[in-house]
Amino acid sequence: MPEPQVHYELVVIGAGPAGHKAAIQASKAGHSVLLVDRSAAPGGECVQRGTIPSKTLRESALYLAGLKQRAAGIVSSELDAHTKVDVRAELQQLLSGLGLPVLLVTHDFEDAAALADCVGVIVDGALRQTGTPTELVAHPRDPFVAAFTGANLLRGRGESVGATTWVRLDDGSVVATTEPARGDVVLAVYPWDIVVSTVPPNDSALNLIAAPIGSIAELGNRARVTIGPVSAEITAESLHRLGLRVGQTAFASFKATGTRVVANGGERTP
Repeated sequence: MPEPQVHYELVVIGAGPAGHKAAIQASKAGHSVLLVDRSAAPGGECVQRGTIPSKTLRESALYLAGLKQRAAGIVSSELDAHTKVDVRAELQQLLSGLGLPVLLVTHDFEDAAALADCVGVIVDGALRQTGTPTELVAHPRDPFVAAFTGANLLRGRGESVGATTWVRLDDGSVVATTEPARGDVVLAVYPWDIVVSTVPPNDSALNLIAAPIGSIAELGNRARVTIGPVSAEITAESLHRLGLRVGQTAFASFKATGTRVVANGGERTP
């Protein structure tokens, strides 16, 4: 005898505090909800065992230690890189076959970009921005959204001259953006929009930051190189061809059109 089929209006994956609360709220609103988690008890480790999840503890330690650029290649995850790719692929297949609206709760933008058609960024219970992953990267509304999607944040004082805004960064460097701004400014520039070289480029239209290399993180055929206040993403082949090493002075260049003003005269921290 075939088992009866049950249809749900909403599927919530992850029964941690956020997922558990979302399922309850949807149920209170009169929707049929399926809550999926590998644990039999909802609420997550913090609720059920009175412990702090390791990734939460590690992120807090890194923040308190003054790590401001999360694009430096340090990743917090309970899964190794290969397993994470496999899990994402399985989830993609599962979600595409459900034919139901699914609420996925995650702290990883790569997960959101791979699995979601629409992403909502929530901070302290307030919805900061919604959109497709591409829209969030192209037009982050504030510093938090920009950092969440992987951008470097550059803070300084801006002054518009014609169609160009010149921003003197906190470290004394001066960069340009084509977006209007004045006073306190936070710029976002993504690692893949930055070119790394060992000699200054000849193109005067480029923003240029010169500083010793702070760190190099190589993963597969890609590498993250931190130069002063920015992290750049380059190919592993370029890394070895340029002979880059930690402590060596290098140049990070990027176009003014590749920067985005994500705060002006207000919020200075993500």
